Amino acid sequence: MPNKRNARAGLFLSAGVLVLALAVYYGLVALWIKPETIPSALVKILDRNFDTSLTFKTASFNAFPVPSSELGELRITFRKTGQTLTAKRARIFLGVLHLLIGRAEVVRVHIQGGSSEIVPPERIPLAPVRISNMNVRIQRSGDKARYQWTADAFGREQAFKGEGWLLAGKESLASPAFAGFEAGFSLEGIDLLSVFKPQDLNAPMRLQAGSGRMTWKIHRVAGQPWVQLESKAEVKGLVYEIYQEASRVTSPTVEAFLEADFTWHPAQGEVVLKRSLLSLPAGRFEASGRTSLATGELKDVRFSGTDILLESLPQYYIPFQEAVPFNFGFSGRSSFEMSAEGSWKELALHANWDLTPALISYGGYFSKPKDFPLHLLFDFSVKQGRMLEGDFSLELEKATTKGTLRSFNLRTGEGELNLLTNKFSIDGWEALIPAFKDYKLGGEVKILANLSGNLIEHPGRIKRTVNVTVQNGRLRDAGGHEIRNIHFSLDSGLLALELKEAEFQIGASPVLLALHIEDPFGKPSAKLKLAASQLHPVLVLETARELAGPWFPESLRSKFLEWEKTLESLLPAGQFLEKTALEAEYAEERWSFPRAVFEVYEGSVTASGTLEMRGASPAGYELDCQIDRINLARFLKNRTGFENPAEGNFFFVARLRGEGFDSDWKKRLRGQGTFSLTNGRFKSFDVLAAVAKIEGFEDVGNSVSGETGFDDVRSSFSIEEGRMKMDKLSLVSRDFSMVASGELSLEGILNYRLNVFLSGPVATRLFEAHGQKPSEISSEPFGPLELLLAGDFGHPEIQPDPAFLPRLKDQLLKRKDQEVLNSFLPEDFFFKRPANS
Repeated sequence: MPNKRNARAGLFLSAGVLVLALAVYYGLVALWIKPETIPSALVKILDRNFDTSLTFKTASFNAFPVPSSELGELRITFRKTGQTLTAKRARIFLGVLHLLIGRAEVVRVHIQGGSSEIVPPERIPLAPVRISNMNVRIQRSGDKARYQWTADAFGREQAFKGEGWLLAGKESLASPAFAGFEAGFSLEGIDLLSVFKPQDLNAPMRLQAGSGRMTWKIHRVAGQPWVQLESKAEVKGLVYEIYQEASRVTSPTVEAFLEADFTWHPAQGEVVLKRSLLSLPAGRFEASGRTSLATGELKDVRFSGTDILLESLPQYYIPFQEAVPFNFGFSGRSSFEMSAEGSWKELALHANWDLTPALISYGGYFSKPKDFPLHLLFDFSVKQGRMLEGDFSLELEKATTKGTLRSFNLRTGEGELNLLTNKFSIDGWEALIPAFKDYKLGGEVKILANLSGNLIEHPGRIKRTVNVTVQNGRLRDAGGHEIRNIHFSLDSGLLALELKEAEFQIGASPVLLALHIEDPFGKPSAKLKLAASQLHPVLVLETARELAGPWFPESLRSKFLEWEKTLESLLPAGQFLEKTALEAEYAEERWSFPRAVFEVYEGSVTASGTLEMRGASPAGYELDCQIDRINLARFLKNRTGFENPAEGNFFFVARLRGEGFDSDWKKRLRGQGTFSLTNGRFKSFDVLAAVAKIEGFEDVGNSVSGETGFDDVRSSFSIEEGRMKMDKLSLVSRDFSMVASGELSLEGILNYRLNVFLSGPVATRLFEAHGQKPSEISSEPFGPLELLLAGDFGHPEIQPDPAFLPRLKDQLLKRKDQEVLNSFLPEDFFFKRPANS
């Protein structure tokens, strides 16, 4: 019992002491603290540390349970920015222990119902932000002031959140003596349309949809000059429009993530980017380096990109399409590394771009397949943010291109580009050039080029000087058509194109070619020289048609086939032109040929003329042609369907004109000229055999051989409507002479009337057979004997003219040979034989 009484007494005593202490404490608070001084003290703290002013409408003081002062309807103004913060109330809590020693210290501040409107600078396209329901808690812990705050914005509760601590005196943030701080900040789930200023309908870019979140953490150690910054941002469902060529293009949906770590030296204005990461649908990008905000100078700035989806770049950044050269396409992944050094006035750039995994194409001229090695390296300098120049190299398989870019204006596209490649093999390059995907390429190539003008927007106006050298080149298709042993040097400029030292081989013979073209991109004119020891034009046309066929329209392929048939009628398979030399000139859709010579069928041909063009097709031509001593038997072999219908040496001089070289070219051929045949024979008919069929002339059969031999045949002719007309054809042989008139169609059909004169010896045998004494027989030729010759040149029919037979027999019986001869023989019938016959 005594113990219980002692415990109760102790409890009452303790309670009494506590009540007494509290009474003394609150008595001292009432004695020491003047409530009206607390707001003024708070005003001084804000003014000293944050350069702000504070006003309020109401103030009250509460001593219980913790001494505090409450301000109502307060307003805080930041003097430098003019920004204001209003709040419904703020409670300022005093430290209890400090009061025991007679000091009033603020240990905690609660602000409730705060609101403000943040207006960004005019140059930043952000809309004013209305903050409401802001709640701030500031609590002193040792020498640090820790705080937490939340606020509603953008129609979202607690969109803003922040926390941190602060030790600040009178020093500014740029002062090394600044005590230090740490601040965290987050912005959650914000509709981006509410963040940016209302967008002009004519703006080049307009936001359509998207939301985002971001966090910041800023830290500075007391006494240290550097401020540390860490940030993260995430964007979801971003969609925007780009105004392009009088229409708007909508981007695909963008999901993006950004993470960056900075350090900032406020006194020196220097920012160091330790690490940054930007993740986009188009790829992953990283950057690091440092820059001076005062001078704009960059130091050791490095950029890198991995898994970049090239085809998606123009989709997300649509103006990129305008920077890409016309007809340039790309897809697949790539990666790059780039460094930058210098100021914005002159910035040095170095990059290494690996495009090996990517697919790249330029129109129908170039297409790099996936995993074909391609690297781009460059060292450029950018001056004043718009002038780009420097060196670069492009490594494509075994080909290395060195280049120099001069005075390239990034805004206008004007500049100058120099290119030089090594001598590289193009074996396997058919995979890179779509036009040659079904061919086999080979050889070595070297390229030197200079381009100047608008390199982006107007490639057709570029001034260019290009030299291409090819050695041991070859081009072969799947059918075996081939051009090989190609050697040439090509100089191409805006004013002229010249092909020098060109040589190639189609079939068994090399061809030498020289070509010079003036104004190749305007109204071209050209000069051409060609020489070949052996050439088959049909093979050349066939090879050109097959190799270039995929690029030809069907109409042009058909024309090539017609031209081949035309040439094949003159030069059948296995027949070549020997020692060919050709000179040609072109101007205003007209080819002229001052000289063309070649040897064929053991003779030679010399020609000159003109060829009018209608687009890509021959329209009309004129030709002066001379044929000297070709072998008629070789020319006619396998041409008429009969074996060797004629033999002899053929001479021909003519002026011809016509239109086109299709299957009907013979019908449109016109011309005049002369021809002669020497020392030959017509194997398809026998004139004396036809004479022997005439009654009374049977004895001439002793001279019949089954052929018509001759020493000389000569005639002038005209060509019209597919026929060669001859009014006076003369033939001289050992046994007879002949004068004929008629025509030969260009298809080989004969239609002639012959006046045959038997030679003296043959006539003597004929007269002796009729009983005339040798002393009475004249040695003069006897005639004319009229025959008809008609039919195919290879097997014509020859027979006496039925209307002539009665008169002929009567003349023979009356021995009127000399009278007949004088009546019918032309004065120049026995012309002198040509010296070259």
